[in-house]
Amino acid sequence: MSAKLMTMRIDRLALALLIVYLVMLAVLTLRPVGADVESNVRLNLKPFATILPALRHGPGSFVFANLIGNLLAFVPLGLLLPVAFRRLPWPVVILAGAALSAAIETTQYVLSINLGHGYRAADIDDVIVNVCGTIVGLMLYGATAFAASIIGRTWHKT
Repeated sequence: MSAKLMTMRIDRLALALLIVYLVMLAVLTLRPVGADVESNVRLNLKPFATILPALRHGPGSFVFANLIGNLLAFVPLGLLLPVAFRRLPWPVVILAGAALSAAIETTQYVLSINLGHGYRAADIDDVIVNVCGTIVGLMLYGATAFAASIIGRTWHKT
């Protein structure tokens, strides 16, 4: 199989995985969780208001697990976008993570307002942590691409 054909197959697979990931992310972030008609609409626009307490509580606490979950939720985006779209510059990948996260938080807030109760909390800290997750995924992509280039060069010499 030619290298060009192999790259095309990997690109298509990455795009398919990206689409599946985005659908799963939408389901996970837009479905109601722990909300009832008695809860208030919650909006946090103060950066680090939930991140710092989560770090203070540390592993084993619900708030820390939520923080790690928000980080891990966006790692696939940072990993799959540059594989699916090879010419995409890294700042665009990070901006895509920020835009997607902001869109999710805005949608959660708008749904809460329209439903008249705290459907989901909208939180700037979620955007910050999601962007960090995108960066982690992008770093994993970079490390993997670098390792593949080293292995490829070594393999072609033998």
